[in-house]
Amino acid sequence: MIRIGERAPLARPRRLALGVDKWMALQQAAEATGLTLPKDLRVILDPIDAAVAGLDVEAGLDAAADQLRRHGVLDDDGPVPAVAANLAALGSAARRVRTSVAGPGLHRLGYYWADARLGGSLVRDGFTHTLSLYDARSLGDELLALVPAPEGEARGREPFAAPLDAVGPVAALDEVPDAVARALGEFVDMPADDVARLRERVESNRAVLHVTAVGPGRPPYALVWFLSRDGWWAGATRRRSDGVRMLTLTPRRREELRTDLAGLMTGAWL
Repeated sequence: MIRIGERAPLARPRRLALGVDKWMALQQAAEATGLTLPKDLRVILDPIDAAVAGLDVEAGLDAAADQLRRHGVLDDDGPVPAVAANLAALGSAARRVRTSVAGPGLHRLGYYWADARLGGSLVRDGFTHTLSLYDARSLGDELLALVPAPEGEARGREPFAAPLDAVGPVAALDEVPDAVARALGEFVDMPADDVARLRERVESNRAVLHVTAVGPGRPPYALVWFLSRDGWWAGATRRRSDGVRMLTLTPRRREELRTDLAGLMTGAWL
């Protein structure tokens, strides 16, 4: 059983931060031993782009691999056992979580895994790839570190629901004059005030967080949060009795991601 945040981790995390060149060298060495990494973690440099930029890719990777050997990350057989085990778990562990945060000027991707005692992750933030190994009970804190803090959290926020089919048309509008709001509201079966409120939510959106857990032999369980000027909002869909699919946005605090993560894991893994 994995207890997230039960008590202080027993050991400090071990981390390895790599630039693109060293990550590509480690990736190449890992795949040469038969390890399979998640596709969206792989970095592939287009040969044409490299030629145009005047880069000698092979020489660069060889130099990066030499540095990894000097630092004890690679040996003659490939990644050292601890690194190889962590990389293998990223692509094959039964208990894995994929997390992404995307927005203007922001793109972070992380893969996390855990067993009864240990957890590990690889996080890409810009051009930096950080490979970590830690006590499994600190998994919630590790994932939370990927999630940016809001500019401020407004008090008195209330849940808001809108037809899912209305989100796209409202997001496509640069402005929502009263006449447009009324016409669009009639089209998507929403009061004009709700159309304006939905537009306000769309305009204030800064980033989207996706967390997906895959359980053995089961479809993925996922949660989606939205970062706005006034804080984080959790998104969920449901179908009304008349068949209309609704999107409900519920205000959440960043720290509550630990609770949602625990629920996500329970649904996917138990």
